[in-house]
Amino acid sequence: MDTATLLSLPFPTLFVLASGFVGYRLAYAGRAKDHKSVDVVFFTAVFGFIAKAEQAAVALIAPEWVAYLAGVLLTVCVALLWRGWLQEHLFDALRHFRLTNNDGFHGVWESLLARPMGPVKQIVVRLKSGRHLLCDRCADFDDAPLGPGLFGEDGSVALYVTHVRDPGETEWFEMTPHQPDFGYAMTFVRADVIQDVEILR
Repeated sequence: MDTATLLSLPFPTLFVLASGFVGYRLAYAGRAKDHKSVDVVFFTAVFGFIAKAEQAAVALIAPEWVAYLAGVLLTVCVALLWRGWLQEHLFDALRHFRLTNNDGFHGVWESLLARPMGPVKQIVVRLKSGRHLLCDRCADFDDAPLGPGLFGEDGSVALYVTHVRDPGETEWFEMTPHQPDFGYAMTFVRADVIQDVEILR
């Protein structure tokens, strides 16, 4: 369906489709990589139904524009609640009752990125070369432009390196990734050179 055809649909239909799609995008932000077209359609329909039901209920006691606004707001709230709390607790419940231990992601790294991580205290990146990169006391970088660190979907990591340990060494060499006169120096590490990553929370 092209844009012109879509925009020619009746407003109530557009309202359901738009509200449903916004709800879907919010609910599955960062988790929709493997969704197929049928998944998008049905998730959009579910959130669209929520918007339509709320709109119809509010329309009985309020002006039409208020009813449509209420439908959109409820859809957004439900989507955010699902994304931030309900989905995780549903998975925890399924795991608790030993129904499944699979959260739907293909890899552990994807699963890690999709979950709320909370404050990161320390990041250690071990390279295939044997070198270690450490961001100690990550809270010191909470006010940095990109926060204490970034974790890419491809397995790459960016961090503020406070200490380095070369292969065969036992002592850490201290670095200074932040200087008030120059700013923050963030180190980007490609996925193909990383052996493993340790994240302390």
